[in-house]
Amino acid sequence: RKTLQICSKSIESAYARKFSKIIEKNDSNTQQPYNFNNLVTLPDVLLVVKQVLLGEEGVVIEKLPFQQKLILCCVVRWGKAQEVKLQMIMDKYRQITTQEGLPCVQSSQFVSMCELLCMTKLVSMKEIDRKSKLTTHTCNNFIIKLGVNPLLVELSMSSDCLMKRILE
Repeated sequence: RKTLQICSKSIESAYARKFSKIIEKNDSNTQQPYNFNNLVTLPDVLLVVKQVLLGEEGVVIEKLPFQQKLILCCVVRWGKAQEVKLQMIMDKYRQITTQEGLPCVQSSQFVSMCELLCMTKLVSMKEIDRKSKLTTHTCNNFIIKLGVNPLLVELSMSSDCLMKRILE
């Protein structure tokens, strides 16, 4: 069933893409027959396979900016599907960025990136001390938890060498 689903969705997406090109070309009033040979390409099939096997969350993970992917990998590696202080994740994040020679962000920027990551529902964050909200927005005030299956993240990040190394 999965194979048939992948084949039919690949053909549908390829037809939609090719048909939109035909409409654009026909606007110039030239009636030429369109060649439908090699309609479905390997990228079409790969995209559908990822959607079917990984679901929409897998596609969302792949489209994340690099810094958010790095944070997500840190949560998977050191959070282990439990609530963990955001400060610990930031310390691991800083350690990795220093080792790899990548730019590091300040605590408030890190919290903002984590809040953006929360919007994708891949992680969730809770504030520990509500009183401190009035004073400062630091990592010590939050806990973070992974919101998806860690294997989904690992599969989605398998093509990125740095992320793969972090997850090991």
